[in-house]
Amino acid sequence: MKKFLKLVMGVFVLFGLIYCGGFFYFQDHFNFNSQYAGIDISNLTVKAASDKVEKQLLAKEYKLIEDGQTVKKIQLADLKPTFNLNKSIKQAFKQQDHANWMSEMLTAKVYADSLGQEVDLDVADLASDLNQSELKGNKRKPAIQAELAYDEAKGYYATEGQAGTEIQAEKLEEVLDQALTTKETDIKLEEAYDQPIAVEDNKKLQDKLTKIDKIANNEFSFELGGDTVETDKKKIESWMTLSDDDEIQLDREAIAAYLTELNEKYSTFNKYREFNSTNFGKVEVQPGILGWEIDVEAETEAIASALEAGKSVPAEPVFYSTGGIAGAADDIGDTYVEVDLASQTMYLYYEGTLITETPIVSGKDGAETVPGANAVIEMLTDTNLVGYNQFYNVNYSTPVSYWIRFDDKAQGIHDASWQSAFGGDVHTYAGSLGCINTPYDQVSLIYSYVDYGTPVIVF
Repeated sequence: MKKFLKLVMGVFVLFGLIYCGGFFYFQDHFNFNSQYAGIDISNLTVKAASDKVEKQLLAKEYKLIEDGQTVKKIQLADLKPTFNLNKSIKQAFKQQDHANWMSEMLTAKVYADSLGQEVDLDVADLASDLNQSELKGNKRKPAIQAELAYDEAKGYYATEGQAGTEIQAEKLEEVLDQALTTKETDIKLEEAYDQPIAVEDNKKLQDKLTKIDKIANNEFSFELGGDTVETDKKKIESWMTLSDDDEIQLDREAIAAYLTELNEKYSTFNKYREFNSTNFGKVEVQPGILGWEIDVEAETEAIASALEAGKSVPAEPVFYSTGGIAGAADDIGDTYVEVDLASQTMYLYYEGTLITETPIVSGKDGAETVPGANAVIEMLTDTNLVGYNQFYNVNYSTPVSYWIRFDDKAQGIHDASWQSAFGGDVHTYAGSLGCINTPYDQVSLIYSYVDYGTPVIVF
């Protein structure tokens, strides 16, 4: 019995000594079954553990795989790694329960499962070497970035970028860091290919799309020839171009071409007109100087400047007009002078009311008054009419009290004190050289009502 008790006491003493020895031993050593990133660091000091982990990592081999084939094998040491293990391993050591070193012999203690933060890799040379190699006989290509594209139906939009085959050093480092974390040894180089910036993250591209929308959303319309001509977003987008420095610009030539098309359709210059005459109802009047058109140069700049500033385009375009109502289909309006050559009568209408009708004398045979839709372009009082009389081959200078010129052929309305009669067939034997000879009191009245631009319709 005493022997048994002594044996038991001896065992307890031995156990105590072993426990105490282990307790003090593991004050600066890792417990049994300790692992760091899959590497056994049992019974090692912090420094020894760091050295062992570093040594094993340096020898770690990776296969670089591309297009399903192994293109290169490397060791981590080839990447000139910088280790930051000491701090992490010290932290792991502090987590150790030294008092329970015996119980921890039975279960593995894993302190770190990844090394992404503790190892810095220099992959620049590796990426450079890989980029100098060809892929399937072709040189490696950088990613194609998303860019602006234009389509008549869609307008401006962003294309999707395309991945390149160049190895991007930053991405290669990420892939290798991930491999350290997952303990993967096969590195797929496709995961390190140069990638385009996502459209939504491409600030430069998004800024351009925003600018395009800001410009194109300023839709506008004009009233031309009785129609409402709407200029929509797609039309405005069709005027946009990219400059050499990749900035959005408005193509002024395209705007000018658009305005020219509108002029071809709506302008009243050089077009026959239907005119509601006093004596004959609707008559056709040949073109004269009367008319209007959009001033292409001035309006092009007005549109471009407004859109570029993100402002509304003025509702009325800049017109070039020789008289009448610019922009209207019936640009004669309700204030005009009507010269009826057949009746040898002239009428003055003001705001739709007949003010006067008077007999006249128009051009004689050989110097007939040229008909046409015209407008007042010169008004003078107490002046001399000068010119050349082709019938007598002499120059003349004749004083008149009122002169109202209405075309580019030197034709005008004026008093004619030398005429003894007006109207009827006077023009056949005492006709003018093309002007409209008018009684003094009537031309005086007409002069007081008309102004520059008042239509003068001669037919």
